[in-house]
Amino acid sequence: MSTSPLPRPEIQRRNGFAPLPNECLWDWARLASGDAQLLSILFINSEIHVFRKKGDPPLKWTRAISNEELAQFARCTVRAIEIAIGDLTVRKVINRKKAGKAYAYQIPWETWSELPDRPSKVVVLGEAEPAEEESEDEAKRPKGQVLAVFSKPQKVRAGGRTKPKDLPAAAGRLQFEAESEIEFDARMCDGILTIRAKSEEIAKRTSTKGEDKRNRFRNPDTQVLDSKHHSNFHLFETAWLKHGINAAPDDWSGARAAWLELDTAQQLAAVKGVHDRFEQGEYDPKEPKWIHLPQNYLRKKLWMRPVRPRKTSGGKDVMVFKNAATVRAAHEWAEKTQREIDAKKRITK
Repeated sequence: MSTSPLPRPEIQRRNGFAPLPNECLWDWARLASGDAQLLSILFINSEIHVFRKKGDPPLKWTRAISNEELAQFARCTVRAIEIAIGDLTVRKVINRKKAGKAYAYQIPWETWSELPDRPSKVVVLGEAEPAEEESEDEAKRPKGQVLAVFSKPQKVRAGGRTKPKDLPAAAGRLQFEAESEIEFDARMCDGILTIRAKSEEIAKRTSTKGEDKRNRFRNPDTQVLDSKHHSNFHLFETAWLKHGINAAPDDWSGARAAWLELDTAQQLAAVKGVHDRFEQGEYDPKEPKWIHLPQNYLRKKLWMRPVRPRKTSGGKDVMVFKNAATVRAAHEWAEKTQREIDAKKRITK
């Protein structure tokens, strides 16, 4: 989404109050979602309770209100208002009728308590299926003007999600183009189209039998042997579990993704760095809030930092420097450990 500020709404301010029935407050959270829906209902309510003579009843319907005016008030796009108001109308949270080129609105507070909850935002997706690809004739068909959504290719970390991005023009269809085989799905919520993609390797790994077991907390002896790099991940995981520190399934998944980006020497040096930090007191299992998450430890390559031990009982710091000799020793240990692992593999074969 653009970082430039949205223009202030050019709507005339007025004095007075727009009362809300107290009993409706218990239904807000389950019937409306997001700024577009919440602010639209508040604005509609204010247009029903406009200034009137003493003794006159409030209006039953608002004046004609355009989607552009609602979008300006809610500080969102017209498309977001169209989706939000359309959903509220279908679920009978509000009523509307055509009034020229706009709509007049009504809020049936008295029926809110009888309405069902708004649908969950969570979309349950089944197994992946082959996407329908365009034919050669369709691919050769002349195209119109090409508008770039981003000025340059974007990169997202494993498990990350970008901020919403405004499209340069209205779009009503979706097409996905891939340079390598991937698995993807898409969903819409609050006027935002979200596309989620998995690489071929991750898609295959998550679709294999028993993936749910790999996402649970593990015993220190658990090993995953699906690739050369991935087969060493148990060394890293065990380094944390050995010292009584576990992580959530999503944290371990993020750590595995970061682990695959490292070569073997870096992986083993990272494992040694975890042991050093626990053994020398920088990481204290009694104070887990000061311990880095496994995925952050790998992504930031924190094993390259000097170990910072806690103060001893005498109040003096134990100075530990990771000079060139220390780094070289870590790499030698990593290479030795890798040779032992390779030797065991040859014996088992």
